[in-house]
Amino acid sequence: MPPKSKQKVSNKSQNAALGQHSGSRSLVKLHRVTLSKSTISSTGLRYAVTFNGETTVMASLTPLCAAARVLRGRGIVGSIELWDSERPFPRMSANIAHAAALTVEEGSKSRPIFNSAIS
Repeated sequence: MPPKSKQKVSNKSQNAALGQHSGSRSLVKLHRVTLSKSTISSTGLRYAVTFNGETTVMASLTPLCAAARVLRGRGIVGSIELWDSERPFPRMSANIAHAAALTVEEGSKSRPIFNSAIS
C-alpha cells in the first residue's frame, strides 16, 4: 500500500476555523482576570478582581462586567475570562466590549439576568 499523504490545510481554511475573515492578520487577544471573595454586603457577596497582578476591582456584585469596564477604559480589546482558584476552567468568558455594556439585575422573585448597563 502507498503511504498516506499528509493533507495540507490552507491559511484561508485555518482563518475560517478561527472565526477570522480573510485578510485578517491577528487573533483576538484573550485576557485572564482572577476572582477572589472580597466582602459580604446586605445584597450579597462582593468580589475583587485581579488583572496582571493588580487589583482592578475592589468589591463588585458583577465582577465580570466590572472588570470588562476597567479593561475597556484602558483601551484593552478582545475577550475576557474570569477565573478563580477553585476550578481548572474559567467561570465565565465574554467579549470585553459586550460585557462592559452589561450589568446583572436580580429581583427577590426572579433569577439573575444580564441587562444593559446604560439606562
